Amino acid sequence: MNEQKITQEIAQTITEQPVKFSIKTRGFLKLFIKKINLNLHDLHCDTLYKISPLLLSLKLDKEATGMDIAYRAIEQHAKTQFKIITIAILDSRWTILKPLLFRFLFHNLTSTELKTLVELVISRMEVVDFINSIVSTSVNLQVMRKMMERKTSPTGTGEKIAPGQPLED
Repeated sequence: MNEQKITQEIAQTITEQPVKFSIKTRGFLKLFIKKINLNLHDLHCDTLYKISPLLLSLKLDKEATGMDIAYRAIEQHAKTQFKIITIAILDSRWTILKPLLFRFLFHNLTSTELKTLVELVISRMEVVDFINSIVSTSVNLQVMRKMMERKTSPTGTGEKIAPGQPLED
C-alpha cells in the first residue's frame, strides 16, 4: 500500500465508510482466487473490548539487542497482530470464520501490509470517543452527586433530614 492509498483510507475513516482492501493469494489458493477483497468497518465496543488486551500485550523485550529485538518481536507478537486484524475485520460477525480468516491473513500478508492494517485498525477503534464518553459520564455523575448533596443537606453540613422533621435553627 502506498502513501496515496493510506491517505485515501484515512479519509474514508473520517467519513465512516468501510475501508476496502484486497489481499493477494499465494500458493495453492492462487490457482483458484487471485485476491480476496475485505472491508474494515468502524469497530463496535465489544470488538474494542476484545482488541484492547491484545494491544496492551504488545511489548518489546528490553533485554534483546540488535536484530534479536526484531526476531523476538516477530516470534512473540506476530500472531497477536493477526488476531487483532482478524477480530477487527469480523467485528463480532461470522465469528465461526475467525480461524479461517486468521490462517488466510497469516499466510498471505506481507509485513508491510500487516503494519498498514494494524494502523488502520487502531485508527478505526475511535478510542478518543470512548474516552470522551467515560469522562463525560464521570463529570455528569459528579455533578449529580453534588446536586443530591445539596438537596439532602440544606445547612451544608452533610446531615440528612428525615421527612416530616422540622429544621432546627
